[in-house]
Amino acid sequence: MNTHHDQVVKKQPTEKSESNNQTVSREELERQLFILTNIDPLTQLDKPDYFAERTRIMLDTHPEQNFILVYWNVKRFKVINDVFSSDTGNRVLVNISAKLKKLIAKQGTAGRLGDDKFVFCVPQKQLHKKWLLESANITLISDTAAYTFKSTFGIYEITDRKVPITLMCDRAKLAQQSVAEFNLVQGKPYAYYDRNLRQQMLEDQYLLSQMNFALAEGQFQTYLQPVYDIGSGKIVSAEALVRWRHPVHGLIPPVKFISLFEKNGLISQLDKYVWNQVAEEMEKRLQTGQTCVPVSINVSRVDFFTTTLLEELDEIIKNHHLPDNLLRVEVTESAYTDDPDRILTIVRELRLKGISVLLDDFGSGYSSFNTLKDIPVDILKIDMKFLEGFESSDRAGCILETIVAMARRLHLEVIAEGVETENQARFLYEIGCRHVQGFFYARPVPAAEFSALLSGPVKLALDKQGGADNFLDTLGANPKTLP
Repeated sequence: MNTHHDQVVKKQPTEKSESNNQTVSREELERQLFILTNIDPLTQLDKPDYFAERTRIMLDTHPEQNFILVYWNVKRFKVINDVFSSDTGNRVLVNISAKLKKLIAKQGTAGRLGDDKFVFCVPQKQLHKKWLLESANITLISDTAAYTFKSTFGIYEITDRKVPITLMCDRAKLAQQSVAEFNLVQGKPYAYYDRNLRQQMLEDQYLLSQMNFALAEGQFQTYLQPVYDIGSGKIVSAEALVRWRHPVHGLIPPVKFISLFEKNGLISQLDKYVWNQVAEEMEKRLQTGQTCVPVSINVSRVDFFTTTLLEELDEIIKNHHLPDNLLRVEVTESAYTDDPDRILTIVRELRLKGISVLLDDFGSGYSSFNTLKDIPVDILKIDMKFLEGFESSDRAGCILETIVAMARRLHLEVIAEGVETENQARFLYEIGCRHVQGFFYARPVPAAEFSALLSGPVKLALDKQGGADNFLDTLGANPKTLP
């Protein structure tokens, strides 16, 4: 089953090639046509139709064995071609095919579905999770940095052999697409297909099909969530978020479409739309003499791998006549750990342009302090998970206090996300965290409502209430040992 094109063909009369007048046997012509039709020229793996044909034969002739079909995809493979070269990308693909050929040497089939997408089918006992883990990471070294590209795998356990091979591939692909970033951080680059994924696939396909029309129709709306100064009770900045108001399905939460657009390469279009919306709103406020505070925009990990990010941000700022310090950029900790050298270079260039950089979701990863040591950000946003355990955990309060003290020694501004109670706000004030963001102060609101918040009354101005002394009197406890 592993021979692609070493087929025995009866000797046929020879023919003369019109192009070079050389004698070529019919056998050789048929062999060349067979290879051209069925074998991928770069990897020497099966093309999709031939893979399906050979896999069907294998399943039918080995009814006693249990097989699995696996879909293999290299995340952000295009970056390899962009940063290195197409030749380097081709060598990566050839190396992958070599691993697959070795895997199926005993029994199995393997094919290339296009670009960086592969599929293979082997007896279940032949594939070990260790092989998947060892094959997941691809490390390339350039003159200035080392890049690690991750692979993800979707596994379809073949229980019904009547299912068409192409449908098996689709199901394995669906499982592969369901591998979340959390799974990769946990060291699990694979997922298994189950029936629930089909419904999710249909929903995802619908949202993807609606995306471009929704952008054109203005269905995506930019919301702003204020950041308050606890002491004064005033708004000092804001974060730009996006909401999808669908004419039929109403409000579609970001959790439904953000990661979906990231996986399918559409997030950059949405990001640019939001960036421009934010810039337009700030330009209007400046032109009309209204109060204008800095607004941070989210830059997805996909955006960081484009070669035009800095130019696009610079163009937006210039086209809308904004001071550099009004537009801020949020970098997630997980994006930094994906490719530290590239993110570090871009962050430095942003800061040289006068654009402040925020490290978002600090504490959500597994190397937070290393990240903080390496990346020169201006503002630290403490992950809301710390505050979730605030009331029930002494340790959460101690960790928060330590992080705030450390940030102050590093001359970093700190913003605590997810503040939902007055008790949380008062505790943060006591330990020296002045800026907060969360539902206790304000939920994300449309631009018009944000204007009202800016001109509205202050909220919980602790400086005017006596500050720390009043706080201790109110709680009757040492803030360092609060429950």
